[in-house]
Amino acid sequence: MLDEAEDADLYVALTKVMQVNSLSPEQLLGTFFDETMMSRYCEERLAKSGKGGTATLAARIAAAWAKPSFEPVGGIKKTKEPTVAKKAQPAGKPPFEPVGEIKKTKDEKPTVAKKAQPAGKPPAPSKPIALPEPRLVSKEWTGEGPAPAKKAFTHFCNAARKTIKSSLPETQRKDKSAVNASLLEHWGQLDSEAREGWQEVEDEDARRFAEEGGV
Repeated sequence: MLDEAEDADLYVALTKVMQVNSLSPEQLLGTFFDETMMSRYCEERLAKSGKGGTATLAARIAAAWAKPSFEPVGGIKKTKEPTVAKKAQPAGKPPFEPVGEIKKTKDEKPTVAKKAQPAGKPPAPSKPIALPEPRLVSKEWTGEGPAPAKKAFTHFCNAARKTIKSSLPETQRKDKSAVNASLLEHWGQLDSEAREGWQEVEDEDARRFAEEGGV
């Protein structure tokens, strides 16, 4: 689910996860992404060697991200907001302040500005979501050799994506950033028993990969 084709959509969400959980880039990569994915990312996106273990690949990617010249996929850049100059007040004339009660015309109705929703972060669910039990969800694999083994978080996303997506407002169900942010939020709220269940699924997938001749 979380392959390199979606890394631009996940950029904002992953940044927030790092901030909320006080994770370094190396810790984030080593926890949520498998070795095969990071190896391909190094070779295809960073034009660097894809050899090494999980820790080595995570450190290599983090070092590339730390460079000032690095730009994430999709061209996400921080831009400065334009400043608007305040209109000068004529000298000697105090600012206007209404005195007493202000009367409203018959057709006028007070409007209340809606609070802006942070980009990529879905609203808190109005009722608890029944998340699926830890289980191995097989996805179609068209590459050479056995399908690569996945991390516990990826298995969780494969199983829970449809449920979490349907719980969002209809206007956000096609917004990948909102869906991915909600998946990350629910993953972070899992208790230790649920985390252990998904870890067992990761171990089972690793055994399957080894039995099928994976290297």
